[in-house]
Amino acid sequence: MDNTDKVTTSAAEAISAVKAGSVLVLGDAVDGTHPDALLVALAEAGPRELAVVCARPDRAGVGLGLLLGGGGVARLVHSTEEAGQELPQLGSASAQFVPLRLLEERLQAGGAGAATFYAQVGTYAEPAADESHAVYFGGDEYGPVPALTGDLALLRAERGDRRGNLAFADEGREFAVLAAKACASTLAEVGQLVDRLEPHETHLSGTHVTCLLAPRPTHQHHHGG
Repeated sequence: MDNTDKVTTSAAEAISAVKAGSVLVLGDAVDGTHPDALLVALAEAGPRELAVVCARPDRAGVGLGLLLGGGGVARLVHSTEEAGQELPQLGSASAQFVPLRLLEERLQAGGAGAATFYAQVGTYAEPAADESHAVYFGGDEYGPVPALTGDLALLRAERGDRRGNLAFADEGREFAVLAAKACASTLAEVGQLVDRLEPHETHLSGTHVTCLLAPRPTHQHHHGG
């Protein structure tokens, strides 16, 4: 068992592992589940040429906007649909759309150690533009799709303990675990630091987590009369 204390209260220390050119995978940005403190610190630190995978950047909060606006992101991979949703200002970044289901499958394949897998790319009536290596199953067209891996997953969890074990909000849990397993290591910020998460409470084992950003302790200030 890994009993290393992985907690820091310094966002700058937590993101010090992020190097220029890193591929970052962000947890799915449902309300309140984006790692904003880590992203703000990253924007301030200024590593360049980052590739960022963010399923829903339109809901990813202030930190991603600062990172994009500061020119640190070279490529944004996203699943934002065209209708009714807008990407944040991209700055100098290029954008690549990947449907959410396919993005999840690519991360899952990456976490399993696969280099590529077959996914639906078209139908018999509407084949994919590039038909090379495509095969048909039951009237649908399938082609090889590359797995997706990253250097670091940046996540926000509801709770975590000092060994890095994490518990997520229900809606963001599945994507967060996929992201962590597809990346070489994980940086996580938590809403609440607890003494210990029991196995039945743990959604992601601390073995995947390199550093955990905990809230700073609050201090009571007394003012004399």
